[in-house]
Amino acid sequence: MKQLQTRRIHFTALIALLGFVVVIATGSILLHQFQRRRAATMLLVVADRLIEQEDWAKSANYLSRYLAIYPDDASSKIKFAQVIDKTAVAPSEIQQAISLLQLAVSACESTPGLVNEIPAIRHSMVTRMMQVGRYEDALEQIAKLAGPKVDLDLERNLAMCRYRLASEKRSTNIADSSKTALPRWFSGLLELNIVDLLLKAYVDNPQNMEIWS
Repeated sequence: MKQLQTRRIHFTALIALLGFVVVIATGSILLHQFQRRRAATMLLVVADRLIEQEDWAKSANYLSRYLAIYPDDASSKIKFAQVIDKTAVAPSEIQQAISLLQLAVSACESTPGLVNEIPAIRHSMVTRMMQVGRYEDALEQIAKLAGPKVDLDLERNLAMCRYRLASEKRSTNIADSSKTALPRWFSGLLELNIVDLLLKAYVDNPQNMEIWS
């Protein structure tokens, strides 16, 4: 009888110990999660303040650290891509900016509330792609940007890309996948030869002499 009571006491003590361990472990996890969220929030607050101050390099550092904690935060992915785009100078940096901008577009496409951010990001991609000679990729983005209203900036960039490609004896055609449901004004531009397209771009926007450089 006494031995049975001793076993019951040991069993009760074991249950109490296990309960204590569970409570401590759960508390530690909750504390860690709280500290993690708090640290991430502070990183984002500092990053936003640095962006307002146009301190792109430091803001990129804080956003990178934040994304290491929350890699699926679409809004922060966009901010990070745009900040890196602001600082990119060397060709390798521009290529990195393009890759991040592409990821930002994907993040926007999977987040309904951010779809309206896509055109601005694509415009940045076009500029950067043209800077490093990725004219075929730029043409695809230009086609995706074409809307129902005539866009003289797109017209100019289209003329520039096709001219550069032609001068380097590369294909000036846009991928069939990018031609789906193109507006009539843009399709008309694609039917022009390079010289006529350059002339039209100049006539439509004479202040922009870049097409002749």
